[in-house]
Amino acid sequence: MKTLIFDFDGTIADTLPFTVNNVLELNRSMKLLNAEKIDIEKFRSMDLSSYIKSLKIPTLKLLYFVLRLQLKLGSQINSVSTFNDLAETLVLLKRRGVKTGIVTSNSKKNVKKFLQKNN
Repeated sequence: MKTLIFDFDGTIADTLPFTVNNVLELNRSMKLLNAEKIDIEKFRSMDLSSYIKSLKIPTLKLLYFVLRLQLKLGSQINSVSTFNDLAETLVLLKRRGVKTGIVTSNSKKNVKKFLQKNN
C-alpha cells in the first residue's frame, strides 16, 4: 500500500498570501523586527530553523507571535483557498488506492476547519 504525506501550509492550503500579510501586521504591532529586516525571498530559500535563528528573536516572543498568527488564521481560515485541481488530484489518488495524510505545525483545529470547508 502506498501512502503520500502532504504538508498543509503551502501544499494543501495556499496560506502564503495570508501569512505574509499577517506576519507584517503582527510584526508592526509587536515591534519584533525592523521592516527592512524581513526578507520573504530569504525566508523561502532557507529552512525554517535557520531563518528563525538569523532573526535573533527571543524564544518566548517568537512562540507568542506564532500563537497569535495561528489564532488569526483560525478566525480567517475560510478566506484561505486550496490550489487548483488539488481536490481532483486527491480523489484520483484515493481511487488508485493511495492513502494520504497531512503533517503540519499548524493547529489541528485550523486544518480540520479548512478540510471541512473545502470538502
